Formats: sequence, C-alpha cells, structure tokens
Amino acid sequence: MIRALTFLGRHASTVMVSAVFIGLAVQPLAAASKPLLLPGVWALLTMSMMRLEGRAFFAVFQKPLRMGSALVWMLGITPVLMWGIVTLFPLSDPITAALVLTAGSSSLMSTPAIGLILGLDAAFILALLVAATLILPFTLPIVAVALLGLPLEISVFDLTLRLAALVGSAGLAAMGLRWVIGAKRLERATPALDGVAVVLLLLFAIPLMDGITARLFAEPGYMLFLTGLSFAVYIGQMLLSALVFSVLWRDRHAALSAGLAVGCRNLAILIAVLAGAADREIITYFALAQFPIYIMPSVMKVIFARSLRAST
Repeated sequence: MIRALTFLGRHASTVMVSAVFIGLAVQPLAAASKPLLLPGVWALLTMSMMRLEGRAFFAVFQKPLRMGSALVWMLGITPVLMWGIVTLFPLSDPITAALVLTAGSSSLMSTPAIGLILGLDAAFILALLVAATLILPFTLPIVAVALLGLPLEISVFDLTLRLAALVGSAGLAAMGLRWVIGAKRLERATPALDGVAVVLLLLFAIPLMDGITARLFAEPGYMLFLTGLSFAVYIGQMLLSALVFSVLWRDRHAALSAGLAVGCRNLAILIAVLAGAADREIITYFALAQFPIYIMPSVMKVIFARSLRAST
C-alpha cells in the first residue's frame, strides 16, 4: 500500500490529468463516485492543512506590506475586476457568477508544491495560501453576494457560515491529527501522503465529470467555449497578477510566485459550499476548469524556467 501511494505521489501530474479523462470516458464511474465528492473535498482540505507547519502561517508577518497587497489583490480586487470585465460581454448570469467566484477564491492547496517544481518562492506561496484560506469565509460572501449581487440561491450569512464551517472544521481536524501523528512522522511519510493527496484528488475530479460527456456531445461548441474560457481565466489572472506585482515590488521572482498563487484558484471549496445553492452552469464551468488546473503546471514548468533564467 505504501509503495502504491508513493508511486502515485511521484507521478501526481500524470495521474491527475488522467483522472479528468477517466471521469469523462467512464461516466458510470463518475456517477457512482459522486457521493464521495464533498467528503473528498473536506478530506483533501484537512490533509493539506495537516501538513502545514505553524511557522508557515507566521511567515505572513515577515513582509506584511507585500503579503497584504497580495491578499487585497487576490480576494478583493480581482473578483471586482473580473466582474467589470465579464459584464462587457454577453455571458449568462451563471457563467458570470462562476468567473467572479473563481476570481474571489483562495489558492489551490497544491500551489506551493507546483511553485517548488517551477523554481518559485514556495514559502511565500504557502503563507499566502494559508492566510487567504482563513480569510476567505469573510471576503467572498461580501464581495460576491453583498457587493456584486451575484445570482446565488444563498444569503451572505449562509455562505459565510458554510465557508467558515468547512475551513474551520478542516483546520481543527488537521491540528488534531498533526498533534496525534506528530510532525516528524508526517515528514517521514511525505511520499505516501503525496499519494493520498492524489487519491483524494481523484475522488474530486472523477465525480465532477458526471454528465459532462453527454453535454460535450450535445453542445460541443458551448462546452469547448467554456473550456477555452477557463484556460483564458487561469492564464489571464496569472499573467496580469505577475505584471502588477512586478511593477509594485520590482522583484520578478516574487511577482511570478504571487502570480501563480492568484492564477491557481481553489474551486473545490466553492463546489463544496455551493452544493444545492448554485445553478447547474456554475458547476459545469467549475468542472471544465479542472482542465487548466491539471494540465497547465506541466506547461508552466517550461515557461517559468525560461522567464526566471531571463531575469538572472
């Protein structure tokens, strides 16, 4: 079992990309595994937080102005900016909501690992991720529902409560597990835990594809448009953020690190808290947005390496 998990961890990129296509190809499996979607999201969040060291969060305070500006941009400015841009185009209300929610979410839990592979500042990305995840229950409902009035069948209070319950319960469970298992044991088990994370990602990605294949055949143009849009949002947020931070900070390495964190958004949290309160098209967009999330890290490895070489 340990060897199998270690193998999965070492080949995480390939396995994760495969998961999306497995879900598309084997629709009965996607449908059967759907009850595992929400527990899988919670378990992935819990395990990711369990592996974080306490000092990683306090790294936020080492450069408060840089961290503060990154958080304001990520959780406050980008969703408003996204709303301003998408309202210029004839998009449906649910897709507009999906794009704004994406721009207002925190970073993927795997972003620090991606940053490490890309040669970026993984410690800074980790600190930004932790802070953004903890703040998210208070920023997203205010920006998305109260300020922008997105068409969601949920109140500001209920959305805040759901986000706080998800993040808070995962955080408490993570602290308890870390205390019971111990930091040294967790460190020794890193390869196997990487494999567990991949398994949990499978439990998220495969059921999310339920019904997507049928719609791809029924509405190929529309579904390909949404897929292309998700790539544009992923790449656009990353490039724009890196450009803004490079001007503000005059530090390309830090700017690319923050740009990665802003581009890689955690849609799993949104899917979990919006269960039953979101239009089907919002969830459809989130499902198709898994393609850039799982595919782009391999592409960025080459691009970021060239960019960093150019800056030295």
